Parts: sequence; C-alpha cells; structure tokens
Amino acid sequence: MSTAKAELAVPRPASADPERSPEAGGLDVSVVVLVSERPAPLADLYREYSGPLVEDGLSFEFVFVLEPWNHDLAEPLGPLQAAGEPILLREAGQTLSEASLLAAAAPGCRGKILVAMPAYRRVSAQGLLPLIDRVRAGADLAVARRWPRLDSPINRLQTRLFHAVLGGFLGTSELRDVASGVRAMRADLLNELPLYGDLSRFLPLVALKEGYQVEEVDAEQHLEDQRVRVYGPGTYLRRLIDMLGVFFVLRFSYKPLRFFGDPGRNVRAKAGWTRNRGSASAAARSVARDVRRPGDRPRIGRRDHRSSERGGSSDLPVAARRKRRWARECEKVRKMSEAATDRPLHIFTVDLEDYFQVGAFEGRIPRTGWEAQPRRIIPSVERLLEILARHDAAATFFSLGWIADRYPKLIRQIAQNGHEI
Repeated sequence: MSTAKAELAVPRPASADPERSPEAGGLDVSVVVLVSERPAPLADLYREYSGPLVEDGLSFEFVFVLEPWNHDLAEPLGPLQAAGEPILLREAGQTLSEASLLAAAAPGCRGKILVAMPAYRRVSAQGLLPLIDRVRAGADLAVARRWPRLDSPINRLQTRLFHAVLGGFLGTSELRDVASGVRAMRADLLNELPLYGDLSRFLPLVALKEGYQVEEVDAEQHLEDQRVRVYGPGTYLRRLIDMLGVFFVLRFSYKPLRFFGDPGRNVRAKAGWTRNRGSASAAARSVARDVRRPGDRPRIGRRDHRSSERGGSSDLPVAARRKRRWARECEKVRKMSEAATDRPLHIFTVDLEDYFQVGAFEGRIPRTGWEAQPRRIIPSVERLLEILARHDAAATFFSLGWIADRYPKLIRQIAQNGHEI
C-alpha cells in the first residue's frame, strides 16, 4: 500500500541535558533538514548547525527527512541519537519532492518555530539565529539572503537572471535570494499555504503574495557555497516549469478559469460559481491573514502597500471585511452539514497496492516480477483498519485487481468493517 506521507521513526528525547529539556508546551525550534540533492555528511552538518542553538540556550530538535535511496546517509547519526542528541529521522516510503518532504515532516515537529534548510551548507551556522529572532519578533517567515556574495561571478549571474525572470512572471522584486533555501517560520504556517512539487523553494513568494509578513535577513555565505555551480539544461528547464507552476498557483488558485481570459469568466458566470462556495477553513485562514491586530508591524505584502497608499482610515481593508463575511456564511453551511450526520464530514481514500506496485518502481520492478517480491500489504491494511475503527471513521479503498485476486479475505475484511471498495 503506497502512501505519500513519510514513515516516522520512533521519537527520541529532545535532549539528555535537563537544562535544555523542553517544557510540556514544546520546543523553541525544530530544524528540518531536507536530504535530497548533493547532501553533506549529516553528522557534521548537525554538529555545525546545532552549536549556535546550544550557545543561545534554545531547546531544539533536528529532523532529517530522507528519501529511501538516501537511507545509508543517516547511519552516522545513530551514535549521536544513542548519546541522547535531539535527532529524529523520517524516511519517505517513495521518492518525493522537497515540498512533499517538508509537508510530511512539519506536522510531527514540536518546535514553536520551524527552520527549513537543505542538507548542504548555504549560510554560516550563526546565520540561523537572526532568522529565529525575526520570527520571534512577529514575522511569519524570515528568509536568509546570502550577503555579501563571495562566490564566483557565474553563480551571481545565475542568481540575477533567476530573479529577473521570476520578477517578470510574478511582478515582484522584494526578495533577492529566494534560492538560498534557508528560512524560519511559524510552525503552523505550512498548514495555511499550498505546497506542490518543487515549490518549497518558492515558499517565501507564496507567503508574500498571500499577505504574510515576510522578511529577508542578511546571512554570511558559507565557504562551501562559494564554488562554481553550473547545471545541465534539464535543471534549468525544471526551474522554468516550477516558475510557471508558482505563477499559476498565485494567480489562479481561487479562480482557475480566469487563466483562460474572457471565455473562462463567461463559463464561470454561466455555471453560477460564487465565492461563498469555498471551504470554511480556507476562508477563516484568509481572514486571519488579512485582519491586523493592534500593534502589528506593517507587512511587506502588496495588499498592505495598496491599503497604506490609499490612506484608508478603517482598520480592516475592504478585502478583509468581505472575507470575514464569507467565512461567517461558510461556517453556517458547515454547521448545518454536520448537524445532519452523526459524524463530522470527511473524505478519506486509500490506494490499495503494495510498495513495489507504485509508479516510482515501474522501471525497476516489472509486473512479471511482482510475484517474487516480499509483501507488506496485509499488516499495513490491518493496522490502518484498526486506526479507522478507533476513530469511528469510514474510508473508500481503491484496490488493484491483482490485490483483489490474491487477497479476497482482505477485501472482505475491509467491506465487513464498513468501508467502501
């Protein structure tokens, strides 16, 4: 049975040192290290970047998120874990994008502030502390800008061209080093923003466009980041496709038919689509983003700039008042829907297949070789059925014919537990 979520390792204590042990409310910082491309030795990375956090007296944990092909890279972390260091390992069950790795790791993190960084050195270890301080001071997200740039002119030229193209697509030039990949944020921010494919590198732009307070902080560039980097044409093509993807997400997420211009607007009007048909949770998050609290610092999002330029006297922008009314209407609909059923409304689906049947293995394990593979489907499904029964939840199982032919008892067991096949 395949899953897009990471398989979690057994958590270890946050620290063996009682002075750094967190209170029941959680830790100060969770550092998520995305182990995908060109990783450095992970044990050395941990020692280097945990040092400033220890010196600053912060309680923290390091969460290393790995794809299955990078499993061996985590072995040097074993002795550190055994010594009580606050290290967690999370291994994905299949190949995932950086955005998926980050989204899978975030829910289990215990820190009030989440720091995301690649598994290679971009900025100096001391550069993490100013990012954490900015989030503590009220920023939703703080991005490290490698400055001064000490790397080769070729690298700097690539960065300028990248941001020039990005600014042309998105119409913004407020961030100057999106590609650094090192950022700190509120722990719950990822629950409020869309993340697809490789869009994790564009997370600051997504947050900025959504009206969050995003700040860029200068950080000393690491010596290892100063080498010349020239990639193949495929890498640059993927980056261009990613920019097109983030352009679509930011411009057309709520009204996708506008992508098609006047014909799309006509179709939308004839279909009778209205804003009130959005989800209540999305509406509530939108209201929370736009409503300013007393004492809040101005955000650098475009929405706030336009509001200040108009010189409006109301504390709430017009868009925020509209979204608040929208949220109230959606909340009424949600309550009416839940009143009509004994259970909270939800949708839960399962693709019933074994690990070797996922698309990522098509080039490695042909269908003719499925019979020879060790199977995990039965214990995985039985554990899932126990969890669903414990929470009184029903699900829809989409089963492969190959599975149904070989495990008819399992299919009957799923149906007898009240689930849909």
